[in-house]
Amino acid sequence: MQVKTEQEEEFISNTLFKKIKELKKEKETLANNYEREEEFLTNDLSRKLQQIREEKHSLEQSLEQEQASQISQLMKRINRLEAETTNKQNTLVNYFILLLYFLYFSLLLRNN
Repeated sequence: MQVKTEQEEEFISNTLFKKIKELKKEKETLANNYEREEEFLTNDLSRKLQQIREEKHSLEQSLEQEQASQISQLMKRINRLEAETTNKQNTLVNYFILLLYFLYFSLLLRNN
């Protein structure tokens, strides 16, 4: 009976040892899988972050170019309007001078 009890205890002990060994192996596998998944997600997020940074840089450059283009167009328009204004002012001055000559000669003719 003693031998049978010892055999049963040894069987139970061996079974528990195998189960502990299996659980340790499963734990190690899960830890490795978790580590790989974590590394994958980290790398994936890093790539996406880099892509977003590149897109942001590209958009900033596009915005700067668009703003520069609009400023250039506005400056050309301002210069054109200034030139037109100057021309109109000169034309008005010339008309005014002609008007003064006309009035002067009209007065001269009336007085003669």
